[in-house]
Amino acid sequence: VLFFAVLGVAGGAIGSLFVHLNVKWTHFRLRTPCIKDHPVREIVLLTLATVLAGYFVGDMGRLNNTEILAGLFKSCESPDNVEPSKEFLCQTDAQTFIAVMLYTAVSKFALSVLTFGVRVPAGLFVPALTIGAVVGRLLGVLVRHWSLADPNFFMFRECGASSSHCIEPSMYAIIGAATVLGGVTQVSVSIAVIIF
Repeated sequence: VLFFAVLGVAGGAIGSLFVHLNVKWTHFRLRTPCIKDHPVREIVLLTLATVLAGYFVGDMGRLNNTEILAGLFKSCESPDNVEPSKEFLCQTDAQTFIAVMLYTAVSKFALSVLTFGVRVPAGLFVPALTIGAVVGRLLGVLVRHWSLADPNFFMFRECGASSSHCIEPSMYAIIGAATVLGGVTQVSVSIAVIIF
């Protein structure tokens, strides 16, 4: 429960930061003639930034937000999570996984702040869900590794030797998605009903 509370606070903070930065960026865009008067240039540059940001992440960068969410919400023990494009979510190399997830969260956050409000249809719900799910899955994997490394820690004693089944990172991804979406939209009760 403690880790879900931490995730809730972090998701709310990420959502609030998103709103704050997006408002600042929108004011800047509207006051800058080279951006305001040339929307096609802005869209081309954002498209280029999105492609370049996704290129360096490997499999994670080649998936769209919906595919990323589908992979993040599935358990590694689930037999239907063996698609090669989502294999990286279940890898055992923690350092690579953490680096990829951090890069994905930061790049998705930055690109979402920049693209929300441009003159093309761009959503807010799915990118917010993706950012939250990435952060949640990352926290879930970190907690799982901690529980496996120190199963006698007071928070993990009830799990016993089966810590790997006691802590499910996909559940953290769902909670993380809900918290960031709640922080971005500022409607927490409605989001809880939608998600669950």
